[in-house]
Amino acid sequence: MFVTADAPIDASRVVAALKTVAPFTDAPTRPLALPASWAQSSFLVEKVSP
Repeated sequence: MFVTADAPIDASRVVAALKTVAPFTDAPTRPLALPASWAQSSFLVEKVSP
């Protein structure tokens, strides 16, 4: 999860939001409950075995 904002971000709010979505199978792409003025992007990198 990548979170941006025009003002400083309270990292503890991001961590708390991440903990609430962690139990869900779609956690890597589930939107976080963050202020509307914050932007978030999700991306998942998977390592593939040869």
